[in-house]
Amino acid sequence: MRKIFFLIAMVVFTLAVADDFDPVRYEQNKAALAPQHSGTKTLLVHNDYIAVQLEDNESSGNYGRYNIGTWPAGSTLTYAYPSSPWSSWVIVRVDGESYVSPGGGPSCSYLVANPSAHFSTYTWPSDPDSGYIYGGWYVPDHPDILVYQMLQPVYLVYPDDTTGTIFIKYRVINNDTECHNIGLLLQLDTMIGANDAAELSTILGYSGIEQDFWDCDTCEFPCYWFAYRDPAGPAGPPDQLTAMGILCGYDATTPDRFAVGGWGNFYNVEWDVTLSGTDYWDSAVLLWWYPVEICPGETLEVSTYYGLGQPVGGELVVQIPEYPAVENCWYDPDTFEIITSFTNGMGTVLHDCVATIDLPD
Repeated sequence: MRKIFFLIAMVVFTLAVADDFDPVRYEQNKAALAPQHSGTKTLLVHNDYIAVQLEDNESSGNYGRYNIGTWPAGSTLTYAYPSSPWSSWVIVRVDGESYVSPGGGPSCSYLVANPSAHFSTYTWPSDPDSGYIYGGWYVPDHPDILVYQMLQPVYLVYPDDTTGTIFIKYRVINNDTECHNIGLLLQLDTMIGANDAAELSTILGYSGIEQDFWDCDTCEFPCYWFAYRDPAGPAGPPDQLTAMGILCGYDATTPDRFAVGGWGNFYNVEWDVTLSGTDYWDSAVLLWWYPVEICPGETLEVSTYYGLGQPVGGELVVQIPEYPAVENCWYDPDTFEIITSFTNGMGTVLHDCVATIDLPD
């Protein structure tokens, strides 16, 4: 069954780069890839702006995948909310082998539903906005390695606006008797409104081609990325529906590698991928947290954010780090940098400036 699915998917991806490419036909063929659902159970949590829903039926072969949209309007932010989720996934990498959340895509082994950690919704009785979805799997070749996924709507508060995003968190616990090298790869299939070809940009600018970014001392790494409903991307109207991902700061774990590009190139990735270096149509992103040694009793935790954002283009963009904590009446840290970028109407960075802020005692 998975081989048949893979062959059909390859036909769809080939159509995306054909000279006589037909977007309508492509969307029809992509929609046909969705797993057939029988007795589907979907979990959903939301706040006043954002919602996330998750497939919670082991028999559907699509267990634990999710998609994201606005609330209550129901506009799509990942494909194809509010229909059943399937086209985004997470891979857990253990000792050089990949294991993907069930539901198609890469040809590696599926993670297995954890019978003691079924996906469920949780809410603090005193706070209706505290809802989240939590549950997970185990690694089939290493049943003592447990993987947990948490999805929680949270608010983003700006000086003149408030909106919402989804806090996406993974915990991998090694209950084995041996150490293992463990990493994660997250693929999100972006779709903004009805635009499955949503243009992607980062705080470093807009290029319109597949791009790779690494978190290293000599690299420029974007802490924020954006997806736009308008085909013009960041040059579109300032009030367009815009999604934003947060890679650094707050409670996000900065990935070791981040890529923007085509879903057709990303969907079947098992770990590494060679980017085409050309433009793309059906857009998606990849986030890698490279493997690290996790010994018995230890836990690996990584997290990111994706949801609504404020449009960027033709304006001053301020990259603010994680807010400093207050400990014993002191700010920690008491000095940090704010990076500002001025972009033109196409999202190209024209000038960067770094300011050092000293907080008062």
